[in-house]
Amino acid sequence: ILGVKYVAFYSAPADLVSRGLLIPGAIARSIFPKLAVAKNEHDKEKLRHLAYKILIIICGTGAIAGVLLADIVMTTWMGDAFSGEPVLVLRILLIGFFFNSLAQIPFSDIQAAGKSKITAVIHLIEILPYLTLLYFLIDRFGVTGAAIAWTSRVTIDFIVLIYMSKKVR
Repeated sequence: ILGVKYVAFYSAPADLVSRGLLIPGAIARSIFPKLAVAKNEHDKEKLRHLAYKILIIICGTGAIAGVLLADIVMTTWMGDAFSGEPVLVLRILLIGFFFNSLAQIPFSDIQAAGKSKITAVIHLIEILPYLTLLYFLIDRFGVTGAAIAWTSRVTIDFIVLIYMSKKVR
């Protein structure tokens, strides 16, 4: 919609955030088998709480530091042209990063319960509203709108996954 010159203003911050998502993904993969074989709900709840604490400490700290240091990070990494809007994009994406990190726990919980169809359906239902929101926000706010759309989607995804994981239990 915006043209090639704006691609880097979104893709550089998005690449940084996507690399950070390796951490919560690793944590989720490590608790998945433990959730699958836990004998009772009390043990599962302890695992979930521990995973949330770890993610809040690691990813929350990283997100806050990233928001505070976004201008320095972007201009040091990519140059002075990446001050301004790309910094705002990174800050918005870091908020989404935090919620997407936390979403790994209810996602793993649902998967460990053998209900992978639930997460598949949730993600299929999200596609059309997300693409619609993405189109309108990019049209209105440019690359910042794309960041808002993604952060909105992953935040709503986190809320829906928490709700569904509680229903599965």
